[in-house]
Amino acid sequence: MVADDGLMNDLNVATKTVPLPSVIGQLHTAGAAAVETFLAEFGDDLGRRQTLTLRDMFA
Repeated sequence: MVADDGLMNDLNVATKTVPLPSVIGQLHTAGAAAVETFLAEFGDDLGRRQTLTLRDMFA
């Protein structure tokens, strides 16, 4: 799963409900970095095997 929990936890409720250009830019940058990390770790697994274990995610 592509995620940046650190950034999302740092943002307050207002930044998640009001689409300010600065916040959107910050989310875009964080998302691009998260995708690069995900692809480096799981790119070869895509379409071949599971890349997320829900049990581990919600344990």
